[in-house]
Amino acid sequence: MSRRLDQAIAAHLRGRGARANDVLFPGMYPLVLDTELGPLLLDPKDGWVAMRFAEVSRACAALPHMQADRLNRHSGKYNVHFPKGASLEHRLAMLNAALEPVGLLSGEPVR
Repeated sequence: MSRRLDQAIAAHLRGRGARANDVLFPGMYPLVLDTELGPLLLDPKDGWVAMRFAEVSRACAALPHMQADRLNRHSGKYNVHFPKGASLEHRLAMLNAALEPVGLLSGEPVR
């Protein structure tokens, strides 16, 4: 993913209420988003967004976590991987779909 796409996704996350993460794994996850399921740690990367719930048991109680589901019930990872060559609009739609069930506590509504 180009730096421009990284920055656009980070700006999108900030618009959804993400802020600088200075508490839990800040070197690995520079952003954090407050959700109904506890803090969601975020790091937009090349072709994907690394996401991890700080309160794994809380996320597991509310989200599906079978083998094919997004949530890893052991680590709390909730990553979004984008198809190669996907447009920014497609990436944001995928990211919004992943964020919809977590219940954002601030920022603009997920569309």
